[in-house]
Amino acid sequence: MPYTMYHGTSEERARSILRNGFNQSDESKMLGRGVYCSREIEKARHYGDVILVLNVDCGKVKRYDSWADLTSN
Repeated sequence: MPYTMYHGTSEERARSILRNGFNQSDESKMLGRGVYCSREIEKARHYGDVILVLNVDCGKVKRYDSWADLTSN
């Protein structure tokens, strides 16, 4: 099932994404390798002035509602 999701970034990085596609983050990031986006536009706004609107067909999804959820796994 596709979701509308949001990716906040800088104008420079948004142009790069539009030209070359996304680069996945590496394993050192909080949730590991991947492209980070949110179903909440306000959360995406914390990461940059430019918001990319994505149509995402998710595979396996794991939801974290709090930092405690993250650290308990």
